[in-house]
Formats: sequence, structure tokens, C-alpha cells
Amino acid sequence: MRSARLFYSRKDCLIMALRQKIKHNKNLYLKIGLSAAVLIFAAQSAVLFKTGNSWSMICVVCASAVFAALLFISNYTHALILCLAGIIAAAVFSGDIIALVWGLAYIPAGLLMFHGVTRKITRTAITVRIAAVSGLLYAALIIGSLIADGGGISAELIYQAVDEAVESLIENNEDILLEMYIPVDQSGGEEENARRKELVKQEYAMNLKMMTPMIFSVYALAIAYFSTALFRIIYNILIGTKDKTRALKRMDWRLKLSVVSAVMLILAAIVNVLLFDRYNQLPSIIITNLEYILAPGFCVMGVYFLFDKIYNMYNRNKRIRSGVVPAVMVFFACGFALVFFQVIGFAVLTICGLYAALIGDLKKFYDKTKKALFGDDDDEEI
Repeated sequence: MRSARLFYSRKDCLIMALRQKIKHNKNLYLKIGLSAAVLIFAAQSAVLFKTGNSWSMICVVCASAVFAALLFISNYTHALILCLAGIIAAAVFSGDIIALVWGLAYIPAGLLMFHGVTRKITRTAITVRIAAVSGLLYAALIIGSLIADGGGISAELIYQAVDEAVESLIENNEDILLEMYIPVDQSGGEEENARRKELVKQEYAMNLKMMTPMIFSVYALAIAYFSTALFRIIYNILIGTKDKTRALKRMDWRLKLSVVSAVMLILAAIVNVLLFDRYNQLPSIIITNLEYILAPGFCVMGVYFLFDKIYNMYNRNKRIRSGVVPAVMVFFACGFALVFFQVIGFAVLTICGLYAALIGDLKKFYDKTKKALFGDDDDEEI
């Protein structure tokens, strides 16, 4: 009897040890796989940045999200080794110091996401910080590239670089541009058509040059936004499925702009209309840059707002709630509006986002004002 108990106790110990070893091996393989993914994305972003390919942004987004999630299942030694390996991989595949630095952009972005989640910082704050770091890094790389090519830096060199980038963009998209802005009926003759094409290209080039700050800011914000979005998916798969209390919930991981930002956007739109002067467009250009920097965030909030409304209507009388059908409906509705109505669809989503940002504080202000002026309705007369 005693020998049988001893046998079963040894058997249980062996099974537990085997399970622990399998679990350890799974974690080890997972770390190796994620580390390899980070290195591949980092090296690829450096190579694409060197060739001027816009897919470099996608690689930075993927590397940042995977690296941030990997930090939660590894130690600092592993993270340090991974950073050093990223430097070597980016250097080997890019062969250029400027591209090498951009290939390492995932490190500060991943660290900011890791720090933000551990300190329970909002997604909005994390997104702004990543955008600021990415923008400063990208600006430093552009300045460094100008210094490496021209041996110095000046306002003239910066303007020249912007002109070359704009001209290259117009040349690559000339057919699409002329198809959008030149009418189909071209009965004015070859000279008139050539004049129209030249005017369209000049006007488009001028608009792009004036909107350079907006394009630069939105580029950095896009990297930050999509990095945090992809990070939540990977984090919940790795950690949220094992521990539900640590999962990043959809409502808690939303982009929420403040009332101050909403008021700034509304005032900027009003001032832009009132102060528009065709002979002095500098104030209008500055205000328009501010509008386009803030508008994408409120457009995202507008999508959230529509999803919540459709979600509540769809699941009003259902015991088990589902978000798949509302998400598909919002996706197709917003896609249809942005594709076929473009500016109008973007404006409608932005207005919905402004409403979502303001309605809560406006209701609180209304209740406080009503209570101060007319007293509490629940007070009973003695």
C-alpha cells in the first residue's frame, strides 16, 4: 500500500514537472518567435526608409506593437539583448546610418506603451507621447540627411528638400491628379489644356507645401494610433486571455480628446471663415493646419460614437450582446461615406466626434447652472 502511494506521488511529480517544462518551452518559443518578428520588422523598416517606401511606416507600427507586448512576458535583459540585436539587424540590412536610426524607432514607441500600461495612463496620452517622439525622431533624421548630403543645414536647404519631395509626388501621381481636377470636356485646344494642367499642378504643389506641418503631424499621429491599436490586440492575446483582470478593455482603450481640443477646433473653423482673405492667405493656412491636425482624432471619436449608438440599438432586447454585426455595419457605413462623399463624410464623422467630446461636459454644465439658478428640483418645501 505504501509503495503504491509512493508510486503515484512520484508519478504526479513527474507529470507536474513535465507540464512545467512544456509551459516553459511554450513561453520560450513564444519569446523567440516574437523577437524574430521584431527584428524582421525593424530591419525591413530601415531598408524601406532608405528607398523612400511608405511601407516603412507599417513596419515601424508592427515592430513597436510586438516589442511592447514582448516586454510584458520577458525581463529587462532579454529586452536589452533584443535592442542590441535590432541595431545590428538594421545596420546590416540598411547600410545607412539615417535608415538605421529609423529602424530603431520601435524602441522608444514600445517602451512608451509598456510604461503607459503599467502606470495606467490613458491611450490618448500614450498616443500623443509616441507621436511626439516619432515626429522629433523623423525631423532629426531629415535634418541629418540634409547635413550628410549638403554639408550643412539652412532654411534654404529645407525649402529645397520640400520642393523636391512635392515635385516628385506630383510627377508620380500626375495622371490621377489631372483626372480629378481637369474636366473631361477639353474643347479648349491643346494650349488651353496645357495651361490648365500647369495651373492645377502649381496650385496643388502650393497647397502641399503650405500643408507640410499638417502632413508631418498626421504622419506621426498615424504611427502612434495604429501602434497602440495593434498593441492592444497582441497584448490581449498574450496576457488578456490568461488573466481577464489585466486585459485592455475596448472602452478603456479608446482615443478621447478633451473639451479644450474640441473648442479649439470649433473656434479655428469659425475664425478661418471670418478671416479668410484671398490676398493674404497666411492666417488661413496656419489655422487650416491646426484644423487638419485635430480633425482626424475627432473623426475617430465619431466612429466610436456611431458604433456605440448602433451597438446599443442592435443589442437592446438581447441577452447575449454581440459587437460583430454593429462593427460590420459601421465599417461599411463609414467606408461608403468616405469613398463616395469624401470631404462631407469626413466632416460628418468629425462633427459626431465633437458632439461626443462636448455632450458630457455640456450636460454637467447645464445641470450645475440649472441647480444654481432654480435650485434642486428634488428639494421638498417645508
